[in-house]
Amino acid sequence: MPEIEREELLAQRLEEIQRITDKRNLDQMLKAQKDGDGDSVAKAAKRASFKTFPHAHLDGIIYRPAHRSRRD
Repeated sequence: MPEIEREELLAQRLEEIQRITDKRNLDQMLKAQKDGDGDSVAKAAKRASFKTFPHAHLDGIIYRPAHRSRRD
């Protein structure tokens, strides 16, 4: 399989995964809204954000440059 076809196939798969994730999150938010619990909608949005970027909150910790002393 040529590289271009492989890249297109991967892009299609990623788009499909994103559509499924978006639909699931929207369904959760709509269900929470119908239940009348406005707080759950905010929590669902936060969960969706965390699932999309699970390590984003750790970037400052994990990728922080090493501390250098003034003697260097």
